[in-house]
Amino acid sequence: MYLTPLLLVTINAPTQHLRAEHAHSPMLTGFLGLNTIPSARMDKAGTIRASLTASDPYLNASIGVQIADPLFINFRQSVETSNLLQSSDRVFPGVDLKLRLLKEDTYKPEVSLGIQSALGHRRQAGEFIAASKRYNNFDFTAGVGWGRFGTAAHIDNPLKLISSHFGDERDINGESPNTPADWFAGDKIGFFGGVEYFLPVKGLSIKADYGADRYTAEQEAFNFEAPSPYALGLNYNHKDWLSASVALQGTNRALGRLTVKTIPKRWKTNYSQNTSSKQKVNSKKSAPILTSMHIDNHTLFASLQINDHTSTPHQINRAIHYIENEYTEHLTPVKAYEITTKKSGLKGNTIHILRKELENTSNKQQYSPEEIWKNTKITSKEQILGTKSVFLAPKSINNRPILNIEFENQLSLAEEDTGLLHRSSALLGIKATPKFKTYAGGTLRLNLIDNLGSIEDIRPPQLFAVRSDVNDFTQNRISLENLYFGKPFNITPELHGLFLGGYLEEFYAGTGAEILYRPKQSRFALGAELWSALRRDPNSLLNIGIEGTNTITGHANIWYDIPHYDITANLRAGRFLAGDLGIEFGLQKRFKNGIALENKIALSNRSDPDAFGDSVHAYNSFNITVPFRSLPHIDNALTTQTKIEPFGRNAAQRLRTPLNLYDLTENLSDKHITNRWNEIKR
Repeated sequence: MYLTPLLLVTINAPTQHLRAEHAHSPMLTGFLGLNTIPSARMDKAGTIRASLTASDPYLNASIGVQIADPLFINFRQSVETSNLLQSSDRVFPGVDLKLRLLKEDTYKPEVSLGIQSALGHRRQAGEFIAASKRYNNFDFTAGVGWGRFGTAAHIDNPLKLISSHFGDERDINGESPNTPADWFAGDKIGFFGGVEYFLPVKGLSIKADYGADRYTAEQEAFNFEAPSPYALGLNYNHKDWLSASVALQGTNRALGRLTVKTIPKRWKTNYSQNTSSKQKVNSKKSAPILTSMHIDNHTLFASLQINDHTSTPHQINRAIHYIENEYTEHLTPVKAYEITTKKSGLKGNTIHILRKELENTSNKQQYSPEEIWKNTKITSKEQILGTKSVFLAPKSINNRPILNIEFENQLSLAEEDTGLLHRSSALLGIKATPKFKTYAGGTLRLNLIDNLGSIEDIRPPQLFAVRSDVNDFTQNRISLENLYFGKPFNITPELHGLFLGGYLEEFYAGTGAEILYRPKQSRFALGAELWSALRRDPNSLLNIGIEGTNTITGHANIWYDIPHYDITANLRAGRFLAGDLGIEFGLQKRFKNGIALENKIALSNRSDPDAFGDSVHAYNSFNITVPFRSLPHIDNALTTQTKIEPFGRNAAQRLRTPLNLYDLTENLSDKHITNRWNEIKR
């Protein structure tokens, strides 16, 4: 019931059937597992799951993301309620993690480590190590648990041999949030285990398990009668996108679960790919932006302005088709193309492609992009003009402003006494690139619906507000989101700079600069940013007024492209908007259809008060961005974005600038060209 708005965004049409009869399904709180215990199993990378489970005394709602093959992140609310038809008594939010340590093979089991409420309330916090092994149609699981997963207290905590810290008394029912200091702590641990049998009937399986959760916290809090540790249930998977189960704990306690899942990489977001490049480049408005065109020594040289709507290899192919159509009479001596990619003042790589091989790819289905790649050269060298060059004037320049429409849904699963805060907005933006070397843009926000009026009851007003008065910013039906001018530039082929100023985000105006070192053929990138930020006045027209004094904020940044998983990790360290110091760690996965999944966690030396009078030093968020590019009858970019993050926090808050160098240089990078090279033939 709490995740209905998000389900409307994340549920996609049933995806391709992939052995649904042997598909694994979640346990009570969102981890893949049996009825009440987790297993070591993982989803396919990029999978998103939304689950709703009911088992006295909790209703659990969760959104889980398999951000990489070995890493699962789950955003959960556990609602204490004695009757599903009545309002909740308490809400216990949490962020859960699961990391695969060992992959299953013929002889070894799959082994995973999990942390429930890694960040969140202590009531649901616990850790486990689980091992799962498949044998024919049986899938066996055994594990050891701490905290919530180990209150059966079968043996002493063996980690006490490493440090006495792990033997410290663990508060399983306190109001302060769970922290890393609590992980794997406690005097005792418990064992759990079970088996899932996949029936001959497609999609059906039987789950039987023994858990080590004795509901100790609930017995202490309200004399709860703990259910039996044994559970037996029936699970059904429908075509790998819908899963449901019912189970009994002992003979007197029922459990029910409903789960939907989807894999964003299978979503169709760019319908224009069904049209050939030759067909799309003949109209003036769709013509690529080509400059510095000349022919020298059997090679045609040109600079191509890259946009964000399709891949760089795809745009290179479109540009070459355009040249072939418009300059046919000049191309007789041309044997190769040398295209230099550029993007609003930033220079990318120069790609040298043999003309004959590209023609073969277009005319012969059996000729693959891999064959073009063998003789393609990618360098960062500038073009050298010969004395006998033949210069060609571009016949049309398409440099129209780009219109962006974004539907933004924000949800919070971190509000302990209200259950869910939400906000929905529509953002209408325009971005121009005058003379190709600058950025200018602006966005209006239409506040559609929210329930943020109660946020003052959750967290008391603070003297210095960063984002804690977000409800004031939603009072204007229409507000100015941003209005900015940016100047990106190359210092060297691998070192880039950016000056940016104006209204930078909903809460702040300001000016600042960024620098990025992104070496060719390297997985690492380094950068730094420094901003002077002025807080905006929510009581002014369109929120354009300025209040308060300058805030200096900035970070040192590092990015790393994790091999094999197509994931970018990012670490930032520096000064946040409230003057607090800390770090932010993020993981981002981009699919080839443009969909992006991003998870961030920020830690600060300053805290925010929570609903129970304690303090929170961490800020976590998950975003999914879905671009619907080149849909029929839509010429510009349409995007939906769903954010799961706390509202109204002051600590660990970073400036959300409309431009950043890493994103600007992404489709100029070697990684992008290599990963998307197969689109050269589209």
